[in-house]
Amino acid sequence: MKKKLTSKLMLKIVSVIVAFLFWLVIINITDPTTSKTFYDIPVQILNENVITSANQVYDIVDGDTVKVTVKGKRSFVETLKESDFTATADLSELSKVNAVSINVKLNKESTSSVDVDWNNAVLKVALEKRITKSFKVEVDYEGELSENYVLGEMTAKPNMIEVSCGESKFKKIDHVGVMVSLKGQSEDFDSEYSPVLYDANGDALNDANVSFSNDTIKVSTQVLSTKEIPVYVETEGAPASGYRLVQTDYKPESIQVSGTKEALEKEVSIKVPISIARAKKDIEKEIDLKKAAKAVGEKSVEMLPLKDVTNVTGYIRGGCTAVGMKKHYVTRIDESAILQDAIYVSGGKRGIQIKLHPDDLLKVTKAEYADVTA
Repeated sequence: MKKKLTSKLMLKIVSVIVAFLFWLVIINITDPTTSKTFYDIPVQILNENVITSANQVYDIVDGDTVKVTVKGKRSFVETLKESDFTATADLSELSKVNAVSINVKLNKESTSSVDVDWNNAVLKVALEKRITKSFKVEVDYEGELSENYVLGEMTAKPNMIEVSCGESKFKKIDHVGVMVSLKGQSEDFDSEYSPVLYDANGDALNDANVSFSNDTIKVSTQVLSTKEIPVYVETEGAPASGYRLVQTDYKPESIQVSGTKEALEKEVSIKVPISIARAKKDIEKEIDLKKAAKAVGEKSVEMLPLKDVTNVTGYIRGGCTAVGMKKHYVTRIDESAILQDAIYVSGGKRGIQIKLHPDDLLKVTKAEYADVTA
């Protein structure tokens, strides 16, 4: 009897072992161990303040993403996505060679063993001194206004902005600007833009690791109506002895002016004063670009494109003058001005003229007299 019980017990134990082995075989056949690789898990940066508090900035040289390989049961591994992983690099643990280990965590739980490998990846950074400086916000534009409208003044608020970045990037900055779209506009409008860094060639710079004192710039744009008005020429002074004024011809006989709708509702005309003092011959002048180039020591000169007027001079189209430009440029005044008691130049704003002696203009603009007319 005892032998029969022992025999049955052994049989049961063997049966359990065999059943377990069958279970293992079946599980491994139906849900085998497999692996899956994720190539671009983004690395989150921790404790950046360790760098910024030392008045430094950093650029990631290598390790902004990490390759992760997961090994485990197929039923689990196949469900994983990039978002199930968190990769971090703690800058408070930065080594003397500016490298720090990357840590990867799997955020999804598994009922079976899972192996996560990222091959001891490291994040490498380059450190440099932080520079902070204020720049004037320059406003540029693109697109065309509706027909019969012209651009008035464009005002940025704030018009000064503080930029903070690494020394190497700072050296590339020429100015800070915003680009306003004029397409189809026919009335004054306000708009907001993010500030953009530009180099000396007018190309936008990457603003990574750059901070601005203001995230947005509000630009108020004035859109003016246009109108054709007549032009009249008024002569001043008397010609040289023995000469008399016979006729005054001028072109154009009308010009297009711009202004607010209210201002243009008034009857307006343009009177152009022309000095004929001590004149002995007909007065007719045009700029000779070849002479102008020679006068400033250049091979050639050309008219500045209208879209560049504001950026280069600081004045808007129709109000450009050599007086008070944003930077000094070589200036030449036609030598015929020497004979005049007074000349008229733009006052830096549409509709404003300055009457002054030619020598006074020469001093203010640090100019020279030269033969620049045909």
